Amino acid sequence: MYLFFACVTLPGLAGILLALNFRDSAYRVYELLMNHSPVSPGFGFSPLIIRITGAILGVSLIVQVIARL
Repeated sequence: MYLFFACVTLPGLAGILLALNFRDSAYRVYELLMNHSPVSPGFGFSPLIIRITGAILGVSLIVQVIARL
């Protein structure tokens, strides 16, 4: 039970911090993917998309934890 909460809460928290651009994380993820990805991301890929995806992922995981309580 505690392992489930840890495995869901930590990515949820990471998603929320990514959405809030904590320590410029969205731009760091963007640069990492642009420089080291074997497949170059295409048109429309930006730090804003990374922040929106992080927000959706973070909120959905936090809601999942709250629903299990």
